[in-house]
Amino acid sequence: MFSEKLPIDLSLVNGVSGDPAIFGFFPRTGDGILLDLGHIDSLSNKDLLKVRTVLISHTHIDHFIGFDRLLRVNIPHGREIEIYGPPGIIGNVQGKLRGYLWNLLEPDQLRFTVHELSKSGDILTARLTNSSRGESRFEPEYFVSESVGCLPDETKLETMLLDHATPVVAYVLKFPCRYHVLPEVLNELRLSPGPWIRQLQVAAHNGRKEGDIEIDGKKYSLEKLIKKLLNPIKPSSLAYLTDFSFAWDNIKIIKKTLPECCAIISESNFKDADFSKALDKKHLTTRQAALIAAYSKASELQTFHFSNTYTDTFDTVAGEVQSFFKEFSAEPQMTLKKLIDQEITRI
Repeated sequence: MFSEKLPIDLSLVNGVSGDPAIFGFFPRTGDGILLDLGHIDSLSNKDLLKVRTVLISHTHIDHFIGFDRLLRVNIPHGREIEIYGPPGIIGNVQGKLRGYLWNLLEPDQLRFTVHELSKSGDILTARLTNSSRGESRFEPEYFVSESVGCLPDETKLETMLLDHATPVVAYVLKFPCRYHVLPEVLNELRLSPGPWIRQLQVAAHNGRKEGDIEIDGKKYSLEKLIKKLLNPIKPSSLAYLTDFSFAWDNIKIIKKTLPECCAIISESNFKDADFSKALDKKHLTTRQAALIAAYSKASELQTFHFSNTYTDTFDTVAGEVQSFFKEFSAEPQMTLKKLIDQEITRI
């Protein structure tokens, strides 16, 4: 999907035009993640059982209808799933669970931890579980936090609340600094690969360099081995932006939150020529998606959620976005700000 290698494998479950759903897989931990929950029947049970985290932008039907399949696959396995979403997401998940009869489940067989982003920025969290045999009310246990936690692979998650005539959550995944082993140094030191490499990488990531590490019965200085053997790779990041109006209130939030050189997955529902349709539906055009990405200094832009009115010309839509993005990425920030102002004036 992106030319830059990210520490997560990504796939558009339904291509560029179907229901929004992106499956991500962290090879290092074996964990999966879903960005939105549109139609997901094409995903195998094996892949869905890897999913421990779901990021929901909002609960319009094309972004949430896949919940039932995820639930159905997970029932026999009793694994906990964490869900993040906009105001009301706790009630949305609770309503889904209450819509079925669960009288034959074992206690705690269904376990969901749901994080609801409030307009104030606080995170309201609820644990939903069938606490006893026959229990189907799923009464939540609440607590409040000021920030979200870390995802698989020690990835930090940040959220933005945008407007789509309803609150919509955009997400930023900030991947940790990675340390690659230099094979020529490994050979020079006559060391064989093993679990100790992971221990060394974790020590480097945590900034712990004092002390020794034992390898094949011999002790090595952590600081010297980290410095000589590991090559730090610059941290990368990924933003997921979909279903919001092209307005300065939204753009300023995105600009403030996104780190530079962030790879962006963004909606781009309509061609620039169909500006009025985008305005009516509170979605983005190809030009608008490219402007936001360039203004945010994105390294790459992948667009999706194209309107089905372009069924035979999806490549043209994608090409139009990339043409705009290349053009705008060469412009200074002040010029981009003026272009955004001009675009908003059309509104």
